[in-house]
Amino acid sequence: MLLSIVITAFNSENTIIPCVESICRIKEPKVQIIVVNDGSTDNTESRIFDVIHLDERLEYYKIENNGVSYARNYGIGKSIGKYITFVDSDDYINNIMFDYIIDKVLINNYEFITCDYLDLGNNTIVSKKTLKSGENKIIHAAIELLEGESNHVWANIYDRQVLIENNIVFDTAMSMGEDGAFNTNYILCCNKCFYIRDPIYFYNSKNNKSAMHKHPIKYLNDYILLFDSYKKLVNEFQGISISVKKKQYYLSEFFKCLLSSKGFEIYGISGNRIVESWFYKQIMEQKYKSIKCMVKKSYIKWAIKHLPHNVG
Repeated sequence: MLLSIVITAFNSENTIIPCVESICRIKEPKVQIIVVNDGSTDNTESRIFDVIHLDERLEYYKIENNGVSYARNYGIGKSIGKYITFVDSDDYINNIMFDYIIDKVLINNYEFITCDYLDLGNNTIVSKKTLKSGENKIIHAAIELLEGESNHVWANIYDRQVLIENNIVFDTAMSMGEDGAFNTNYILCCNKCFYIRDPIYFYNSKNNKSAMHKHPIKYLNDYILLFDSYKKLVNEFQGISISVKKKQYYLSEFFKCLLSSKGFEIYGISGNRIVESWFYKQIMEQKYKSIKCMVKKSYIKWAIKHLPHNVG
């Protein structure tokens, strides 16, 4: 089997059919299509049963609801392809580009293949900022992860053997940032990557329920774990660092979670030196050591400035 495609679905009755149908249009017969139903409570299963018989490459598994990371790990366990990729059930793929990748790219044994995607929410193609078309040294993929704006696993293709030999899985303890941590652990085990400057994936941002847009208390530790993983890249590849823009963004998100964890409701605190001092002191605590790499007074001011009116 050449390629395993893992689709994870939870309450996706309105989107699962176009997602599966787009993948079934891939012509290559040596493709394994794994659909993992993560304990859906709507009509997702009946929708899948409507199409499961249409393509012998389709495999269906229903599990108890344990979150997308667990479902993806389950799919990895069922996969048998030389390569593996992941698709969310409210998105769909460019089957023509997948056929091209299967015919022309996978034969060259690249460990990591990454491509552009089309954001359906604003009809914009999102391209990599630091990679050149074609073959790249893996350090450039590391730089892209630290400087780019998206750390997703979809629109990427992974060597399954690298995953298995290095026990790389999704961290089920994380509710946010698990894709970035997964990519970090994977890149650390690779030597080269291949970038295709064409969209192979259609991302439905209108349906996005990502934790990145929320700030509950439970995400506080996820930011620490995420930056622990980013620091691995910084330590492994000399001369690279997390971009200022990304530091500012994540510092702001971390601050929102930190305020939420303390039960604060903050209004109009932009420029408040007392709050700046409190935030700085919190990050200097040993338990937040992963975040210290981001700390500059200017970043803290930026983080406070970009708080919503209420956090609580």
